[in-house]
Amino acid sequence: DVERTLWTVYSPASLGNAAPIGIQPTSILRQDLARLRTIASMVDLDADVVTEQGADEIAKWYRPWAERFLRASRTVQRHATGARRGGEAQTEVEATLAEQLGVAQRLGTTSVLAELSSAAPHPAEPSELWQQGLGQKVAATRAMTQGKMHRLRLRYENPQEIDLPWRLTAALLLALAAGALVVAIRRGTSFDLLVRWPHALGVAGGLFWWLFLSPSAGGWVVIAFTLGMLIRRN
Repeated sequence: DVERTLWTVYSPASLGNAAPIGIQPTSILRQDLARLRTIASMVDLDADVVTEQGADEIAKWYRPWAERFLRASRTVQRHATGARRGGEAQTEVEATLAEQLGVAQRLGTTSVLAELSSAAPHPAEPSELWQQGLGQKVAATRAMTQGKMHRLRLRYENPQEIDLPWRLTAALLLALAAGALVVAIRRGTSFDLLVRWPHALGVAGGLFWWLFLSPSAGGWVVIAFTLGMLIRRN
C-alpha cells in the first residue's frame, strides 16, 4: 500500500505560479523530512530478517539504503538552513542519525555507515539531478497527501498560455477552411459538396466546439453523433 504521495511539479515560467486544487501546498523541507523518515524506516530491518541472512548479504543490501539515507539527511540539513522551523528539522535529523547508528550496530554494518558518512556526497536522486540540469532556480509546486494519489490538478496564474498552441493551430485550420470555402464558392461547388458530404459540417462543428467551447467533451459528442448517423445511413 502507498502510505504517502509526494508531488513536485516544475512548470514553464510563462504560466506563473501554480497552486494545487483540492489540497494544501507544502514546503520542500516537509517533503525532505517525509523522505528521510520513510528511508529510515526501510533500513530498520526486523530481527527475523537479520538472523536469516548472512553478514555479507546484509552489508550488500544495507549500502545503497545507507547512501540514500545520508543523502536525504544532508538534503534536509541544507534546506533547513534559514527556513521556518528549520531548527526543529535539524533536531530531527540529529535524532534520526543517532537511531540509524543503533540500527547499523544491530545489523553489523557500522563500518559501512562510517565509510559512507566520511565520503564526499554526490547527488544521485532524480530531483537533485533535475535541479542541477535546469542550471537556475525554478519555482516548483509541491504537495503531499496521505495514501495513493494518481493525478494532481493545478491552477496557474496565466492559464491562457497553456492553450496558446492549440489556439494557433485552430486559427490556422479555420483560415485554411475559410480559404477552401471561398475557392469552392467561386467555382460553384460549395452547395454540391454540402449535399454530398453533409456530415463533414457536423464534424467541423464538433471540432470547433472542442477547441473553443465548454465543456470541450461536447465537441466529441457531436462528432460521435455525426459519424454514427453516417454509418447508419450507409
